[in-house]
Amino acid sequence: VVNTFYTSEELTAFVNQTDYKYKPVKNFQVRINSDGTVECSGIFDIKVIQDFITASSGNSEISQYWDKYSRYFLSNPAFYVKCTPSMTNNHLSLQVEKFELGRFSIPQAALDELTSKLITLTDGIINHIPGLSVNSITMVNGKAVFNMVGHKYISIATP
Repeated sequence: VVNTFYTSEELTAFVNQTDYKYKPVKNFQVRINSDGTVECSGIFDIKVIQDFITASSGNSEISQYWDKYSRYFLSNPAFYVKCTPSMTNNHLSLQVEKFELGRFSIPQAALDELTSKLITLTDGIINHIPGLSVNSITMVNGKAVFNMVGHKYISIATP
């Protein structure tokens, strides 16, 4: 059983220091606000997103969604997201307030579809990890609070 919390700085460092072959973001930053909202920014690495989807969940619906839109990216776009995330019993709850690619805000209809796909992808990633069971992840007082059960070979370390 893991009961711990991480600050914005720790999560930012963890993502940036992770040497994952298919890491889909570069120059990632996260800020967890006291009201439970989370702001993230960085640069998408377009070349590895499909490989990330395949390696982390293998979900064909998400792969098809990415294929549909990936042709519009000629370079790696900067992104900004403001959202309210939480997770209960391996299921992500996500309310996206704002999502920008470059300097463009994503319209609400597209944002709703994207949010649905992000939930499907995240749930797939969590369920793809043998022995992991997330009881809850919540944003409290500017921190991400984790309560989960993991197999003895799964480790979560503060960066």
